[in-house]
Amino acid sequence: MKTSRMHTGEMVWDFEFVLSLAEAYLEKRMAIYMERWLQAWGYRLLSPIASLPVDSEAEIDGVAQIQDASGNTKWVLISMRTKVRRSDFEAFAGMLQRQKVRELLKAYGITGKARPFIFGVAMEWGAPEAARRHEIGLVMDERGEIVSPGVWEL
Repeated sequence: MKTSRMHTGEMVWDFEFVLSLAEAYLEKRMAIYMERWLQAWGYRLLSPIASLPVDSEAEIDGVAQIQDASGNTKWVLISMRTKVRRSDFEAFAGMLQRQKVRELLKAYGITGKARPFIFGVAMEWGAPEAARRHEIGLVMDERGEIVSPGVWEL
């Protein structure tokens, strides 16, 4: 893979490195925001939000088990995007429905009911409609929940 570099005075910026730092920062921000948001809605986190690699090209950016006030447990599955596009909902739904992903989740003990979300900083026009169509929640940084997720059976 070819690395792009930009020289600025004495500093050399490796764009891939900068992008990986930005992604790590956004994933950290997503985890903190989603943990606070879930707690504000009365859920208790039974595990911290952590990423789960699916294969060499994909991962679920956030997975955690939660419990509601009645003691019912569910999983949250989160995909993080800087800019949420309509196509992200179809891609995330497709990934979660793949047999290989279901087997991986089961191997990690992630079974039962789940609420999938896409967390983003910005969104393109039509993203809320795509979220509703795929029953995936849409939560925007600083704005909160735009669309509630459906409950999926894993």
